[in-house]
Amino acid sequence: MKVEPKHPAQRDRRVGYAALMRKYQDLRAENLALRQQVQELNRTNNFDQLTGLYNRRGFMTEYYRLVEAAYRYERGFSLALIDIDYFKKVNDGFGHAAGDRALEIVASVFRKNLRSTDIAGRFGGDELIILLDGTLFGQAFTPLESIRKGVAETPIRLDGRALNFTVSIGVTTLGTAKAGGWIDKNRIRAEKERLLDEADTALYFSKFQGRNQTNIYSPDLKELVAAARRESKLTRTGTHQAIR
Repeated sequence: MKVEPKHPAQRDRRVGYAALMRKYQDLRAENLALRQQVQELNRTNNFDQLTGLYNRRGFMTEYYRLVEAAYRYERGFSLALIDIDYFKKVNDGFGHAAGDRALEIVASVFRKNLRSTDIAGRFGGDELIILLDGTLFGQAFTPLESIRKGVAETPIRLDGRALNFTVSIGVTTLGTAKAGGWIDKNRIRAEKERLLDEADTALYFSKFQGRNQTNIYSPDLKELVAAARRESKLTRTGTHQAIR
């Protein structure tokens, strides 16, 4: 049997305590709801809804952080650009649902082959990008080739049809020898642009050589691509231009 306190002050303290607890629970629920709203806003602002990868804004934030960390801690990383081959033909021939499914497949293959410390993003269309933290040239080639092969082995299945597709990849590295030293916003910005140029050059070479392959940037490759572009009078205006 519940015993009520005889003294009025004791009853008042109990009533006050109960009211305080209810207020605390209400505030806790409001705080949880607010936290969920912030998380949802973060997902909307920084992640691509179709693939679940970072969008341009989210990726560039992480990219800046990684370049800064590379100089601060003398830690290298690799940057890869990935294009779906003949993506327009996929969309035109099989519809946008097929194109969307292709992007979802690529994102799924990314997750199977990348580590939790790696960063992947989509900038729109068929243009994707990966940062392999703490990974140099030789180390980067293996997971990227696994991604390329994984995509080629996973067809788009839509309305009883199966469509195989491929990706082309270009990769470059900020080695530990290049990292280290003073940190400056202009230096970080210039380094970001240089790495994007190099990865874009390697990607162009992969496409020029027939697609469905991974190529690593080198100064010699740069000369070959420059000559090919002069000959074809074509200048790639894809991923790199899109994220400037």
